[in-house]
Amino acid sequence: MSNTLLSNALTCIGVALNSCWQGTFRRENRIAKRAGPGTMSAMKMRMNWMHSSGLGNRITRTVFMSAWVCFFGCGEEGRSVHDAAWEGDLQAVKRYIETDKVDVDSKDRFGNEILFHAVSGNHMDVVRYLVEQGASPLIRSGDGSTLVHIAAGLGETNMVAYLIQQQCPIDEQDVNGETPLMFAVLAEHRGMVDFLVAKGASMTVTNQSGRTPLQLALKKGWSDLAVSPESKALIPQPTGP
Repeated sequence: MSNTLLSNALTCIGVALNSCWQGTFRRENRIAKRAGPGTMSAMKMRMNWMHSSGLGNRITRTVFMSAWVCFFGCGEEGRSVHDAAWEGDLQAVKRYIETDKVDVDSKDRFGNEILFHAVSGNHMDVVRYLVEQGASPLIRSGDGSTLVHIAAGLGETNMVAYLIQQQCPIDEQDVNGETPLMFAVLAEHRGMVDFLVAKGASMTVTNQSGRTPLQLALKKGWSDLAVSPESKALIPQPTGP
């Protein structure tokens, strides 16, 4: 089977599966679109959602990845340092940086840095290496999302904890006014929500729609959050004898 035929076949499979799960991934897509301005970022984020949320399996994730790689070029020739970072191939990333002298803050065709892809793939070893090599953890995607936004939306507590250690702020807002805590609430990562609140994330900051993380959390039925006194005052209290 030729590379062209294989590429078309895998792409069709990916598109078909994507269509079947469109309703299931409606919530995840809202976060995925905040991963950056490029289709590649959104596709990668969607595959991560499938893996982390238990809605897909490794086979399906591999099909999506294969279709995407074949679409943009089969084999090693079509691979970039950004792909290697997202896949967690530390040795390949090191080769690009140390041997090929690729700038550690170089951007892909959609304007996203190598570190962005490593965080999106939740590869702590690659993230640590890139930061040690001088990559800035304070980068933003085209829509203002920070690395903390991405990790929080994926529910990766260890990654967020590491980014906080690197002095990344936790209440930064993207172009829609949404914070990492809002990402975590929308993605229904309760553990991440509790973690960010414990770290001092604001429950009362508003997005462009005028909604706060607290309001979003209440819609999920999470009125038991250990929030600040001023936030607790906004939670409806039961009435009765």
